[in-house]
Amino acid sequence: MNFQKAEEGFEGLPEKFEIKEEKKGQFENSKQCYSCSKLLNKKLMKMVGNSGKHHCRRCGRTVCTRCWNNLKRLCKSDPGCHKVCDNCDFEISNYQMEPIFKQILKKQQQSSEVLAKKLEQEENDLKAQRDQRKSLENEVEQKVQDFKEMKKEFKHELKELNSDHEKLNCQLDL
Repeated sequence: MNFQKAEEGFEGLPEKFEIKEEKKGQFENSKQCYSCSKLLNKKLMKMVGNSGKHHCRRCGRTVCTRCWNNLKRLCKSDPGCHKVCDNCDFEISNYQMEPIFKQILKKQQQSSEVLAKKLEQEENDLKAQRDQRKSLENEVEQKVQDFKEMKKEFKHELKELNSDHEKLNCQLDL
């Protein structure tokens, strides 16, 4: 199989990406990180100028510094990488893996079809061999029966011949 590197395959990404304004405002006053649920310290954020609280460039959710360390492309038309949360990083990584998964599933399906055909052929061959064996067993059984019949007939003829021979011997003796 010929797999593309994750950096090369962006088939699942949209052509253009713009974060919607309502998404940005929706998470503006969050008190905890969306990814890890860590509470964000308001006093500390005011003192250091909101550091420790960030917004994912893809979904707009509020995340802490620890959950905001991922750089990803957001669309095919923008070659730049943007900081995204762990959840968006996971989703984008799966976009890049989708063509590979499809290739794998296609190969598995093809392999399954080939194996099913081979199994069907093997089952047909086995059935034919069983039928041939049964036919040969019947033929052998018939020959055994024929042999027993012939043996009986030969015994009967031998008895008759012996009887005739004794009669002839008796006549000669007279």
